[in-house]
Amino acid sequence: MYKILQTIKTCSYLKFNFPDFNFVPVYWMASEDHDFAEINHFKTESNYYEINEKSGGPVGRIQISDTFFISEFEKEFKDSVFGTELILMLKEAYKVGNTLTEAIKTLVNRLFSEFGLLIIDGDSGILKNQVKEIFREELIHSALYHASKEKVKFLTDKYGKVQVNPREINLFYLSDTRDRIELVGDHYSVVDTPIRLTKEEILNELDKAPERFSPNALMRPVYQEKVLPNLAYIGGNAEIMYWLELKNYFTKIDIPFPVLIPRNSMLFLQEKVLKKNR
Repeated sequence: MYKILQTIKTCSYLKFNFPDFNFVPVYWMASEDHDFAEINHFKTESNYYEINEKSGGPVGRIQISDTFFISEFEKEFKDSVFGTELILMLKEAYKVGNTLTEAIKTLVNRLFSEFGLLIIDGDSGILKNQVKEIFREELIHSALYHASKEKVKFLTDKYGKVQVNPREINLFYLSDTRDRIELVGDHYSVVDTPIRLTKEEILNELDKAPERFSPNALMRPVYQEKVLPNLAYIGGNAEIMYWLELKNYFTKIDIPFPVLIPRNSMLFLQEKVLKKNR
């Protein structure tokens, strides 16, 4: 939410200062990530809420069956300012049978559509068709791994480590699960599955079904900027650090590298604490 708000505010600021241009806030959904534990919960001042669903594959495809958290949320906020409105939003978004992608799209639209926020779902064969050549070079030549070596060394020397170490292949294979692709000998192996493909087979798969290939954390920025080159990217400190590894790779594949903006951090203080500090 903080990133979305900051993106909207940044666009407003830019429009005010450059009135001849239009600036569109974009929210890219990492719907094909598999780290459900990262997104299955949220906290309020008084409670911890968690969605319990079966995970392992792309999180955006998970269907909602557990809505217990909404009834608990209702108890906490039914008498609060905007509480009824928030409860109705949650009930609309997190209906049984909706996917998490559908839920988040609904919720984010309800909160931010009036500000012109554009939502992009990365789990899309149409979008991935635009990056097939980049994925092809990754499979055959480990392009990102080699192009990022200089920046990785620089950042390692300066900070002791990098946020994310590039792999020789920075792609996952999507089926019911999301698993890394590795080159083992002359075959491509999908880790933790029995899937083994020859070079010809995996390239044929990429050509016919690009939606089955998923970028990892380092390849996702490349995917995003190829599909929709951005003026700026707003991310957390860890994200900014691994984007910095990619500058030379962006130059190599001729994609504009955006301005990187660390997201704002917020601290909530009780009024009585604030008064004490005065």
